[in-house]
Amino acid sequence: MYFETPSGSVYEPENPMLRSFYEALKKHAPTLAGSPVFEDFKEVYEALEFDMRGEKSNEPTITAV
Repeated sequence: MYFETPSGSVYEPENPMLRSFYEALKKHAPTLAGSPVFEDFKEVYEALEFDMRGEKSNEPTITAV
C-alpha cells in the first residue's frame, strides 16, 4: 500500500519498526503534505527505510556525505 503526496508516493515500510512513522505521515498528509516540515519528515522516513533495507540484506550501506 501507499499514499500520494504532491511530491510523490509514500510506500509502506518493509521494516515493521517504521510502521508507526508511516502511519503518522499518512494521518497528517492531508493537512501537511507539501509543507517544508512534512517533506523533511518524509525524507527522513525514506532514508530510514533505505538504510534498514540494507541492514536486512547484510550489505554495507553507502551514504552520500
